[in-house]
Amino acid sequence: MNDCKILKLRKKAFRLQQMFIKRFDQQWGLRESVEELSIQIGHLIQSMINNQKFSISAKPYNQPNRCLQNIKDELCDCFLSICSICEFADIDTDKLDITNTIKNDKLELVVELSLLSAQLLDSCLILQGIKPGFDRDEQKIFLTTYSLIIHNLELLAQLENTDIEAEFDAMIERTLDFLNRK
Repeated sequence: MNDCKILKLRKKAFRLQQMFIKRFDQQWGLRESVEELSIQIGHLIQSMINNQKFSISAKPYNQPNRCLQNIKDELCDCFLSICSICEFADIDTDKLDITNTIKNDKLELVVELSLLSAQLLDSCLILQGIKPGFDRDEQKIFLTTYSLIIHNLELLAQLENTDIEAEFDAMIERTLDFLNRK
């Protein structure tokens, strides 16, 4: 595996995930983490639309009492889900093939992220026996898709000039403060 910055933070991220699970008495595992990744990628895309990062005519959509504006925070949320998936699936990160391709088109990256997150969920549901399987190596598809998501998220962080390790640590501090207030 090449030097994947975010997976270096996986244990710290997973501890944070476990704090949420305990604090809010959640039933949470691999499937929920994969579902959450898809939600967080949607939030990331919406924050990028709200910040006019694409030349598309999409209108800002904001939920009541919530305006998705902070791209760095949404990237961190995506990486938190990625780290949780890594732990719940017990992924051997040394066996991941995270390619070194370069893409400079943010819109292309987020469209791919959306598609890949749907494929990851599909593979997860098949691996867990929730959906019928196909005549294919679903574990390999899951790991390949997972690797591509990490790669695209890291490329997007670079294009957004985001030091993901520093932002992630700052997000952890904000989250611990939130959890201590609740």
